[in-house]
Amino acid sequence: MADFEWTTRDAVDLVRRDRILLLRLGSPAIMASAVVGWWLRYSAPVWAAACFGMTAAWVVSVWSQMRTLPARWQVLQMGPVTVTFGEEEVTWLAAHGTRVLRWEALEVRRLGATWILLVKGHEAAFVPNRCLNAEEAALLSHRLGKAKG
Repeated sequence: MADFEWTTRDAVDLVRRDRILLLRLGSPAIMASAVVGWWLRYSAPVWAAACFGMTAAWVVSVWSQMRTLPARWQVLQMGPVTVTFGEEEVTWLAAHGTRVLRWEALEVRRLGATWILLVKGHEAAFVPNRCLNAEEAALLSHRLGKAKG
């Protein structure tokens, strides 16, 4: 059983992962509109201005999302969490809800110092490595990347 409270440091890897993903998804649109705007700057200045406007809008959008990403993970810091590792399931008990995750449909991933429990490809629970004992960490590392169902 793992009892813990989330801290800001526990979500650092999750925020970093989301920022990288945001840059990967947002950069092609920014670059494409900038290149088209640069290409049209003499032949169609109105269309070039529209493309540069889209570039500015994309930059502002990506920048604002990058600034608000840490707030997305603050829901994890709502109080104490208890995670119990059973033979057939993982029970997640927190102030914002309870989940029972069956091992047969559960996939385990690790991101930095955080264990991520996924059900059907969706992130269902997060457990910081600092709160696990050696037996629980070995159980999760044994199931790393495995999902039976």
